[in-house]
Amino acid sequence: MLEFDMDERGKDSSQKYSYRDPPVSRRELLALTSGGMAIALAGCTGAANRGESGESGASTGEAFTGALTGHQSTSTDIQFNPYNITLETSTRSQTALFPYLAVQSLSTTEWIPVAAKDWSIDGTSLTVQLLDGFTWHNGDPVTIDDLERTLKLSAHMNSYMSDYVESADDITASNDTTVTVNLSSMFNSSGLYSNVFGNIRIDVPEAVFGSYMEEFSDATTEKERDRIRKEVGEFNWREPEPHASGPFELDSITTQALHCTQYDDYPIAEVQKNIKRKTGYDLSTYGTDPNYSEMEYQLSQTRNKVTQLAISDTLDGGDGLDIDSKEELQQKFPQYAEYRQIPTGYGTSIMFNMIDGAHADAWRDQRVRKAFAHIIDLEGVAQQFYGDFTDTRRRFSGLTPVLEQKLFDEAFRNSLTTYDHNPEKAAALLRDAGYTKDKWWIKPNGEPLKATFQGPTSVEYYLRGWQVAASNLRKFGIKSQVVSIEGTTFFSKTLGNLEWDLTRSYYGSIDEPSAYDLSWIRYDGPEEHEYSWFLEQPHDEAVVTVPPIGKPDSNKTITINITDTYNELTKTIDPDMLSTLSKRLSWAFNQTVPKIPIGQVNYSWYMTSDSWNYPAKDHSLGNLYPFTWSLPQIGALQRKSA
Repeated sequence: MLEFDMDERGKDSSQKYSYRDPPVSRRELLALTSGGMAIALAGCTGAANRGESGESGASTGEAFTGALTGHQSTSTDIQFNPYNITLETSTRSQTALFPYLAVQSLSTTEWIPVAAKDWSIDGTSLTVQLLDGFTWHNGDPVTIDDLERTLKLSAHMNSYMSDYVESADDITASNDTTVTVNLSSMFNSSGLYSNVFGNIRIDVPEAVFGSYMEEFSDATTEKERDRIRKEVGEFNWREPEPHASGPFELDSITTQALHCTQYDDYPIAEVQKNIKRKTGYDLSTYGTDPNYSEMEYQLSQTRNKVTQLAISDTLDGGDGLDIDSKEELQQKFPQYAEYRQIPTGYGTSIMFNMIDGAHADAWRDQRVRKAFAHIIDLEGVAQQFYGDFTDTRRRFSGLTPVLEQKLFDEAFRNSLTTYDHNPEKAAALLRDAGYTKDKWWIKPNGEPLKATFQGPTSVEYYLRGWQVAASNLRKFGIKSQVVSIEGTTFFSKTLGNLEWDLTRSYYGSIDEPSAYDLSWIRYDGPEEHEYSWFLEQPHDEAVVTVPPIGKPDSNKTITINITDTYNELTKTIDPDMLSTLSKRLSWAFNQTVPKIPIGQVNYSWYMTSDSWNYPAKDHSLGNLYPFTWSLPQIGALQRKSA
């Protein structure tokens, strides 16, 4: 799933969703330490005539300027331990200092190698080869022992690698260039790669984490290991140099900016050569010697400040801006500003509380959920959520277009039921479910049907979107209102304690296991209670009855066990079986509507095209995640000549 330190459009969010999982299995660590929340980062500029150097952090012509916002928007909150619980790292500044194993194109789903030379899965064995040429910033080579340590610590900390191995001992350096991971079973490769490559960087130097690794090796009880996890989770790594390994060195952190300088020995030539070998993409036009010497992040506590930096022509590029329309971009921002929309693979949706909601009995009936899909102006809700930058599709599959195109042929996609805006169909569905209408729609038990949308005061666009939906329902004859809840209370208490009726969730992702997990399952509450939103009876076996696949109008029915199908999909490596299982899950989603998809979420990236050369939008490398911050890692960012 997602590494969710930024919300769609780069918005700050305390809700942990994205196409990658949170960087650590935080539930266990939070039991040992205090908790942390989500972050966001934005922006970058640097034409020769923009800004002046100084305490303000404004760029000179030598710098590419971005911004840090969210919880790393103050100098005292910046640290670089990827397992710290109270002060999480920022994807953006972390990416400047530490190379990924690989980065992903969200338009093609392919992986672009960085520190990993190659990788493969053979049954229950994963091998990862380290690309030669990387060094720590003290000049020492990054070795296979460093890669082994990086993966082992992830397993020790119950983070990404722990999902795939029985213990850290299953991760070993098999020779001077290769780490072999003995997997606990067979796994779907796309999900494994998303978790491993998408979330792990070479950021566990022996000089900093070696003592913890020795303690883990010596520990004989889980109690001892929990104590070490607590220590690692509380460790603030404030001074990464000279033990970083990425394209930039940390130079200084002031109250206004985080400032980095180019690391001269970063192996751009080797990275580009390996990318061409593995993908065919030729980056030679960018050269191997960056013609800018600095990377600078303005510390911006609000999204409005980041947006104003862009309007004033201080940013070179990045994310975290508030831009709602193409017209706004044209009227307020520099004429050469590009606001690139990169598909995340996931979307946002209306979620029903089928467990403890005030009208859970209604939400458990798929006919009611389908009726709501026909009533609500989803395009209008999406406009409030994302402005002009989304893609609403009423042919629900539980996936967004990226994976739909990858997994399904046109015939299957066309067989999916379309939930168009159709009040007459909605009325017929409710009457079939035993509802009646006088002035308002009445449930079979004689009570009025009420739909209450909850949202946080801290995310205004939630509330604007829900007002559209509530207005649609009232016009149709269903009592509906929007209740706003203080932001911290909403995310930390309301959601987890199921103290809501209808609210916002997500569906789909960039890899199949994460996509269907996010579409069907939600994890909430202090005990990480797992439950399914689609069940007619929420505590029964996860089985749904639907028409035969591809035949929505058939009088015959089939049963699909969602849990069993999903579990099989997470382990399958056969492409034909993957397609078959995916069709089952998408068909079940389409025919039962466990959530109502509102629209695809895009990552929005701001760039200034007058001063910088970078991959075009229609190229796979023009859709990397994270886009701006990945470019220096592969040597695909250069200042334009005057």
